[in-house]
Amino acid sequence: MQCTKCGFRVNAIELYHLDDDTFGDRSRWANDPEHRKTLEFYAWFLAGESGTRILDLGSGPGTVAVPLCRLEGVREVVCFDVDAAARGSLDKAKAKYQLAGLTIVGDQGQPHCLPFASGFFDAIVCRYSMHHFPDQPGAMSEMWRCLKERGLLFYSDPAMPSHSRTTTEPLYRKRETTFNGYRTYHEMVDSVVGQG
Repeated sequence: MQCTKCGFRVNAIELYHLDDDTFGDRSRWANDPEHRKTLEFYAWFLAGESGTRILDLGSGPGTVAVPLCRLEGVREVVCFDVDAAARGSLDKAKAKYQLAGLTIVGDQGQPHCLPFASGFFDAIVCRYSMHHFPDQPGAMSEMWRCLKERGLLFYSDPAMPSHSRTTTEPLYRKRETTFNGYRTYHEMVDSVVGQG
């Protein structure tokens, strides 16, 4: 498959068919070329490693975790999500795609108080989840704590200019009951650099 916008080839990770009964309204997004390019980016950094343990923090239904679990060299993908519906979708995906290396947690702990030992993960993915966390600095601190020294942190979330937050954040809160606020680009960079 090739992205029609930039020509980037996204063949290394085969997502298989992510259907509606497993991923609900996220199926269309999960099969989007832009999402696949992001997965290619992760795979490029993880290539050549073996026995890799990855945390997908705020995993949702598994649109990142499922393809990462199929990468050669990945021993385990731990999906942490406090939402019971997301964990239910992950259970379906694990069974449907026969993913022995997929572990689902979230009924204990919070993103700012993770139930894992320090230095437990080789890589941590937190993609479009941070704005749902009530304690964002605490969640960032926990990611760094759980990450091995010289481990990989893949963190992305929408950035919001500070002058726009007062008008747009109330709208997001009406749309998403778990919305806790976007950060500006500089706040995001400072949170990563300040912790790592």
